[in-house]
Amino acid sequence: MVRASAVAMCAALLTLAGSAEAEPTLTERLRLQGGYFTEARPAPQPRIDSLYVAAIPELALFWARPSSLVSVTYQLTGALNSLGGASELANRLVLASLWELSARTTLLLSAEAAQTSFSNLLIARPAAASNVALFPSVANRVLTTRVVQGINHELTPRLRLEQGADAGYLTSIAPSPPIETFLANVNVGLERIWRNDGVGVELRAGYVNTKVPPPAPTQEFITLTGAPRWRHDWTNSLSTTVSAGASVVFATTGNTDPLLAPFGRASALYLWEDTTFGLNYSVGVAASPLTGQVIRSDQVTANVFTPISQHERVFLGASAGFLRASVVDLVNRANSQDFDALLTDVDLTWQASGLVGVFARYQFIAQLGEVNVAGVNPSFLRDFFLVGVQLSSRPAGGDLVPTRFPQRVDGGDTRISGGAGGATGGSTLGGPAGRWVTTTPARPPAQ
Repeated sequence: MVRASAVAMCAALLTLAGSAEAEPTLTERLRLQGGYFTEARPAPQPRIDSLYVAAIPELALFWARPSSLVSVTYQLTGALNSLGGASELANRLVLASLWELSARTTLLLSAEAAQTSFSNLLIARPAAASNVALFPSVANRVLTTRVVQGINHELTPRLRLEQGADAGYLTSIAPSPPIETFLANVNVGLERIWRNDGVGVELRAGYVNTKVPPPAPTQEFITLTGAPRWRHDWTNSLSTTVSAGASVVFATTGNTDPLLAPFGRASALYLWEDTTFGLNYSVGVAASPLTGQVIRSDQVTANVFTPISQHERVFLGASAGFLRASVVDLVNRANSQDFDALLTDVDLTWQASGLVGVFARYQFIAQLGEVNVAGVNPSFLRDFFLVGVQLSSRPAGGDLVPTRFPQRVDGGDTRISGGAGGATGGSTLGGPAGRWVTTTPARPPAQ
């Protein structure tokens, strides 16, 4: 906990110190929302039905300079539930930054810390950014921190080097069942670029340490993955990425054999005017970001954001994902536990004016699994309905900072809205290959 929190705090302080010369813009937001959720778990656990209301004030600082973008956002959630014990106060702090270190080098640095319940965490991001995973009990309260860093460097006009690292720490808050997880990953990749193609290789190493109460054992393991990659821009709108290789997982405790598994990813990205559609498939072995367990899975997800009416400023965001997986016990393979998970998340937003947005959201999660040797059954069904309004002191969409490098070879899929000029005005961050442009329309409020 100490090391992850210290890294996040140092990253935030260094980023803010480097941006002190720029004049920041401050945006105040207030989101008022209410809804209803229901959750069913295997007998003899009772079905849960609860009415939910929340007030979410938010402060966002944004710096825009010719060679850097920085945003810092603090969010406080006060939620009341008709279900006894489910009401909460939650805090979330997010930092995102982009730095043009030179004409050929770009740095991305972000950090996040939150004290919240899993129930609130599931709706902290927009529906178009939701992702299916192994979900623990949504009633669990946790303290979580995460830091992500990435560098893209052009060795030559045709040869690019990418390096990334991330670290995360999660611990439960009483009276939730105790769990403590630390994860860290580092990767490096080299890619040769042509006009419409990029071919390269990526190597990744990861470390996970998860502590749970006895008799369950502490898990500590290392993962190594190597895979070649091919990116191709088929048209100005359509691009794909394919990567295939292998992963090996070593348990650092106990006398166990390494686990060798295939690794693969395939994705398609389609951009048309103000519509973004992504389709992703992955297979392999990785650590669950929420529980720290070894998960062997096949996963497919789809995400879309599109304006239903630009004139009326009505926007649709949605995600759908399916996960077929197995929780792997590296010490005793007989303790493996199969499960399937399905997530659908849809929100509809009407940006009534630059300062007022009205939204509705529906989220459905189904997780169906076996009972393991310890008698744990991860199965549940959950529906969540949400409506609300967001008030803002500035127009939406003027403080976006990229948090990933482009998927397209030509870099045309990473767009930002910079400066104090609102959704389409303000400064433009230049750089090689025109990677960062200010063509993104104003986005609706994020639930």
